[in-house]
Amino acid sequence: MRVNRVEQHRIKKSHKFFPIIDELCWKSKNMYNYGNYIVRQEFIETSKEKEQGLRENAVWIQYNKLFDMVKESEPYKELGSNLGQATLRKLDKVWKSYFEGVKAYKKNPREIANEMEISRSYVSRIEKKALEKLKTMLQRA
Repeated sequence: MRVNRVEQHRIKKSHKFFPIIDELCWKSKNMYNYGNYIVRQEFIETSKEKEQGLRENAVWIQYNKLFDMVKESEPYKELGSNLGQATLRKLDKVWKSYFEGVKAYKKNPREIANEMEISRSYVSRIEKKALEKLKTMLQRA
């Protein structure tokens, strides 16, 4: 299992840079949430289309398209170009990681469950529900 190291800095409210950092963190959070909302809506919509058989896979809006969509938005303008783009790249990386995780889980759910320390019985229940859902879908067709 790969371990990500995290560096954490604690800045006291009395520090002279605290107000600036606090404001930038707030604006970055707003940009991330705004972009994530747009990406999620597209993913939900294409997931519905996939369930209806209108498309092969659900998709998400990737960085370049998302950037074009939000570059004139208030959250992006408030944050500024460099930090706005960095926030959008981070969001894109998170969505890519999500799909890689789903793909890896489909290949070998037990291995992923072991890495995440999820019990085998829980994995079995998930598999059972997936099989029931598949059976229901096949009966409708």
